[in-house]
Formats: sequence, C-alpha cells, structure tokens
Amino acid sequence: MNPRDLSGTHKEPRFYPSVALFQWLHAQGWGYRLRLKGNHVVDVGRADITCTADLAKGVSLGFAPGARLFQDGVETNIGIWHEAGHEEAWIIAMDCQPTAAAIRDYGLRWSIEPMFSDFKTRGFGLEDTQLRYADRVDHLVLILSLAMHWCTDTGRRDALESPTPLEQKAAEQTDPDHTLDLSQACPLLSILVSTGAEKTPAAR
Repeated sequence: MNPRDLSGTHKEPRFYPSVALFQWLHAQGWGYRLRLKGNHVVDVGRADITCTADLAKGVSLGFAPGARLFQDGVETNIGIWHEAGHEEAWIIAMDCQPTAAAIRDYGLRWSIEPMFSDFKTRGFGLEDTQLRYADRVDHLVLILSLAMHWCTDTGRRDALESPTPLEQKAAEQTDPDHTLDLSQACPLLSILVSTGAEKTPAAR
C-alpha cells in the first residue's frame, strides 16, 4: 500500500526523530507526535534555551509553538508534560497546535506496542519466518492477528472472572491521569512506522 493513500498520525519513540523524518512526514501529509530526547538543538527565541532539556526544565505542562529543531531549524510545535512521580518529562514535537490533549495523543502508541512485542521475540517470533514473498507474509500476519485476538479475548475474560491482585488494583484505579481514556482520545488512525519499514518484508 502506498503511504500516500493513508491518513493518520505517526507516533515515534524517542531517539529516532531527524530532519529527514520530519520532511518525509510532511511530504506524506501525515500528522505526527514525536518524542524528543533532551539533547536536541532547539530555538524558541530565548537565549537561555538552546536544547530541548532546557525547554523542559522545571516545567510540568508547557507549550512552544513555532519552535525550530536541529541545526537545520525544522519548524514544529512542541508540548511538554512532566507527570508527577515520573523521572522524565515527555517532550513531544507535533504538527498541530500544542495542547495537553495533543501531548497525551502520544500515549496511544502504547496500545500497539504490546502487539509488536507479542508478534516478535516475546511471542510468535515473526522475525524468524523464512517467507520471502510479501503476499505470503501478509497471510501469516493475518493468521497471527486472529491468534492474537483469541489470546487477548481469552486473557480478558480470565481477568474479568478471576482477576489477580494486580488486575484487581488496576480495576480500582480512580486517578483520571493515571491512564489515558481512549474513549476521549481523538479518533485518529495510529500508525507506527519502524525504522526498518523501507526494507523488504521477511528478507531476513
């Protein structure tokens, strides 16, 4: 499928954002939420702020629209959220006007991270396949998706009927900021593109 035929929001783990990635996302017309490390050069029009760590210092919730990243001065919007009890702040570059809700969009990526992990080394071992044709890999992914659905449904039923102490504690969680309420999140298609996305599937 051609990326130009898709619409969505790209959510990237930190360490990967680069000038080339910003340019590619812009060319595809995709929205994005990119988590930044603290060592990226940034220009927000203040002499005392030269990197993203400076931008996040002492901030619990902050916004920097029209910031310029890297030596190349890539223009983007940045939102910062440092949740109480967490060691590091989220420094999120985004295509839209920075808001608290837009920053929290980044957390939606965790709804698909477990799937990648379960498909690969922690579960079905998809990366070990010897298949070399894309259509056959597609069929394998479909089968794994059905298996994943069955496993998830079975686990969900077990958690509801016979919860462990940890699951019981999670069910009793009342702090609205502890987890994201996905029902309130904007209905965007979450697309996570790995750094190896341009490689031929199952070429290994």
